[in-house]
Amino acid sequence: MDIGSWRWIPSSRLLKRGSEQVELTRREADLLGYLADRPGRVVDTAELLQEVWRVPTGSVSRAVAHTVCRLRRKLGEDGAAIMSVYGKGYRLELSDADGLVGRGALMRRLQSALDSQPVLGLYGIVGVGKSAIARQLQSGFEQAWWVPAGAVDTEETLATALATHMGLPPARGLPTGFATTVASLATVLVLDGANRLSPRAWNALALWLEDHPSVRVIVTSRVQGAAGVAIRVPSLETQDGLRLLAGVAGREQGVGEVASKALVELVDGVPAALIALGRQLRSMPLDSVRVHLRAGLQALGTGPGSIHAGMVDEWRCLEPDQQRVVRAAASFAAPFTMAQLRREVGLSSEQVLWALQAMLKRGWVETLGPRYRLLRLVRLFVARGLRGPAA
Repeated sequence: MDIGSWRWIPSSRLLKRGSEQVELTRREADLLGYLADRPGRVVDTAELLQEVWRVPTGSVSRAVAHTVCRLRRKLGEDGAAIMSVYGKGYRLELSDADGLVGRGALMRRLQSALDSQPVLGLYGIVGVGKSAIARQLQSGFEQAWWVPAGAVDTEETLATALATHMGLPPARGLPTGFATTVASLATVLVLDGANRLSPRAWNALALWLEDHPSVRVIVTSRVQGAAGVAIRVPSLETQDGLRLLAGVAGREQGVGEVASKALVELVDGVPAALIALGRQLRSMPLDSVRVHLRAGLQALGTGPGSIHAGMVDEWRCLEPDQQRVVRAAASFAAPFTMAQLRREVGLSSEQVLWALQAMLKRGWVETLGPRYRLLRLVRLFVARGLRGPAA
């Protein structure tokens, strides 16, 4: 987790900033952790005494104030992030960096995973913001290499891509001179768009890194990887979409609200909703909707074109029977069971399960107990005859 210019590592109670390192006491770390789990919320002193210090309700103590003072001193100029609210308590303000609105909890979860695991996989539908999140995560390392991995599938192509983008001589496995290059520096390799990485290549990557504990790898992909920790990147919530567009567009509330709702629909998967939503508001020119959406999409690093291209690529990777099951699933407006899907498509239970597993791996379908729900993006993609969004 980032607090100003500091990277906080809860497991070791350390604050790190470049080569600088500050250790917190157990009580300081517990207090900071409690506030960090409730960013932006005012936490009263009585609650902190009860939950962090474990003292009886109604107790009066200056322990919280003294601990906050010590934390602020250790944070230096970033100590202002711990704000005093007169007569109530304290609030920790964690600003959204680089436009990553609504990603605070996810970023903390990802950072925790990176602290303990060498390989972290980010997967989710095209356009959900995986690359933007990876760029934010890499900023916390002393050195980083960004490796476009769209064509990487085997151990050999992986080794070649690493050597090329690190500027090192190729070898079987990690490039020649890799150990000297990373030395003891906190290093991250980002394999962006590694949608075709084979299970064998995933396993090889984990083996290559065993002798390099200071190195981490972040892999972004539309499908769940075979090794390391894999975390799905969800779509933005509606309120976060409103915040994103309000910050990027900076216009009156009415325009920002309409544009941001359309943006949320796009991120969750309905490109055609952009135009339809704009036309619903007669007082707002369609070109104005497009201007605001373009700004928001740039903040996310995506757009309707990239979403459609990714869907076409994924569709072509499916077997004909799997495509049949996806088409059948798209005909259900409400969540469906596997039995309903099997009756609709006329295939065996094994074939339907095989197709459902392929959809789950790509993040195309959500599980709701015994039922499934196809993402709106996939339903629209099939309904439009596999064509792109309306111009």
